[in-house]
Amino acid sequence: MKTKKIIIALTISLLANFSIAQVGVGTTTPAGALDITSTNDGLLIPRIALSATNVATVITPTTSELVYNTFTSAVGANQVTPGFYYWNGTLWVRMTTGTNNDWTLTGNAGTAPATNFLGTTDAQPLVIRTNNTEKIRIKSNGKVGIGEPNPTDATLEVKGNTIIGNTFTGGNSVAQPGGLTVEGRTIIGEDAFYYGIDKVVVYGNTTWIPTAVTNGDNGNGLTYAINGYTSDGVGLYAEDNDGGRGVEANVFGTATNRATGVSGFDTSGRGYGVVGISENSSVTNGYRGVYGVESTLTGYALYATGRTYSTGAYFQPSDKQLKKNIKPLKNALEIIEKLSPKTYDFRWDEDKFKKAGLERGTQMGFIAQDLEETLPNIVNQTELSLDFPTYTKKQIEENPSLKNEQEKTMQIKAVNYDQLIPLLTQAIKEQQEIIKSLEARIEKLEKK
Repeated sequence: MKTKKIIIALTISLLANFSIAQVGVGTTTPAGALDITSTNDGLLIPRIALSATNVATVITPTTSELVYNTFTSAVGANQVTPGFYYWNGTLWVRMTTGTNNDWTLTGNAGTAPATNFLGTTDAQPLVIRTNNTEKIRIKSNGKVGIGEPNPTDATLEVKGNTIIGNTFTGGNSVAQPGGLTVEGRTIIGEDAFYYGIDKVVVYGNTTWIPTAVTNGDNGNGLTYAINGYTSDGVGLYAEDNDGGRGVEANVFGTATNRATGVSGFDTSGRGYGVVGISENSSVTNGYRGVYGVESTLTGYALYATGRTYSTGAYFQPSDKQLKKNIKPLKNALEIIEKLSPKTYDFRWDEDKFKKAGLERGTQMGFIAQDLEETLPNIVNQTELSLDFPTYTKKQIEENPSLKNEQEKTMQIKAVNYDQLIPLLTQAIKEQQEIIKSLEARIEKLEKK
């Protein structure tokens, strides 16, 4: 058999030297330039151990030169594995043989997700490039980076601004780099929570009660549907231009959970915790800058530590339609005589009360415990915040122990000073009747 192969090779060489147009091996009627015919043997291509697709290995390879690679090189862009390769003038290109296990440019059919996939079988990341520049990376731990080659902080990290939704048309409203523009109805936190008219719904289900109320960040304490934080700007800005509400917050919770509708902080002392603006010169009534509702009357629609200031008048509901059991106020002078006004200073400079917002300087008023003996209906038991949470997320990150500090409060008595106005008014009227009576008596005595 070996002698036979040598004779065949010599025959091919001789035929080539005679410049015969067609060569036949095993046939006298070749169908092409070279026609090898056999029913029990095959053609052996040179078997060579290539080191990489970009290394020639073969001495001066010629374009279209064919070899069978027997070597598996290291993993990488130029890896080679056993199989047929041809030289394209620059690289060795593997020829597909047998069943096609590659993903084709025109798509694949008959795939099974359990066995057919796009990705890696080792701990290496999957990288997607365009213009030979990395655009998307999926790490072996499942974290995905778009424009971010090393996503570490979240399951998905996007570098640059992001637009979600297909109705955005561009313009000045597009988010800046690192921001997010969302078009269409957006629900965050609960995919089954349906609102038919809302643009953005943030649903934070916080039915659990924390073991301790913490300061600043949610940590092991308060939880937030929306947490707006800024070191030098606006934490949360909401605007309505058509008779609705800029911000509306409804809270259902327990006292131990310290449920809060809107909480605003300004730790610098130079800004505002919460700003509410209702601005329309053509409307004469019915709009509100800040609207707070506390229907149980066990808490406060608005709670402020420190001074409050208003450029407008202060009103309370007093319509007859809202009232029943209307009776004249009597014996006001008698009640007034039992009251004992005082001057005093708040203990604002003591460590315990430094963050309570107590007024400074000499004050005039009443001692609630004394007033309660005569007018218990205008004295209320309440809670004073001595150390309202003012820690920022950054402060807690730098000093984690702050998360364990609870809000400090104390039970106190508060006075509704507005209720004294009608009492004093009636006392003046009663006093005026006494004065008139005395004037009449003096006039009679003078006529005698």
